[in-house]
Amino acid sequence: MQVTRLVPRDAARLDGGVVRDMLRVYGPESAEEIVYAALEDLLRHTARMEEAWQACDFTALIARVVQVAEIADRIGLRGVGRVAGDVAICAGQGDDTALAAVLTRLLRQVNTACDQIAVLGPTA
Repeated sequence: MQVTRLVPRDAARLDGGVVRDMLRVYGPESAEEIVYAALEDLLRHTARMEEAWQACDFTALIARVVQVAEIADRIGLRGVGRVAGDVAICAGQGDDTALAAVLTRLLRQVNTACDQIAVLGPTA
């Protein structure tokens, strides 16, 4: 029997246009503070989203996923926002298998985004 190991590679990309707009409007220091505050919110809502999923509270799950999508879109993480939308659709349709798969993908993308942005570090 042959076993195949799958290694998911979800890249979380920042939308350069959103980043440029934030830098132009707020300046580098304020834009950085906004992004880091948004990442903290993103992680907090993601944790609560997981709790709702484990409790089978799909109404709360959908509410958290909508917030995750809004935060992700606001700071230019469009891919994260799209996957969050997919999670909401799966939860609304009651497709548990698809929900588990897409929710896991969303969690990977959020973690990857946070790791990638943290590596960039402060600009100061």
